Amino acid sequence: MRLLCYDPGGTTGVAYFVDHCLIWVAAQMGTLSIPEQIAQADVVLYETATWRGPAFNPVGFEVIGVIKHFCTLQGIKPISRPPTVLRGPRTWPRVAEYARRMKSQHARDAFGHGVAYLGLENVVLPDDFCVLT
Repeated sequence: MRLLCYDPGGTTGVAYFVDHCLIWVAAQMGTLSIPEQIAQADVVLYETATWRGPAFNPVGFEVIGVIKHFCTLQGIKPISRPPTVLRGPRTWPRVAEYARRMKSQHARDAFGHGVAYLGLENVVLPDDFCVLT
């Protein structure tokens, strides 16, 4: 299974897993690479955007729209995940050890969603995964 996880926003975090093994994480601006990424996935999940007060930037909703559109073109039903899912993975020492190697909070969140979805006991976290941020 090829799993692609997004933390959408002005800077979008992305994590890519193949057969439960983390391959790469990234923080990217814009949406140009989303179609190519989704074309390489079997399962796509994204963090839902929520209203967060007067400084809220709605670009996360726009990125979610792009993700949903290209998933539809690929015949994939994307899975939405609330931000609260990350509470568990953030406290797991093994996950925290890997997350420290990622400069971007958005990349860490996308990674956390993947770990939460797959289950910690099922995830392979190699030493040589690629951080594209």
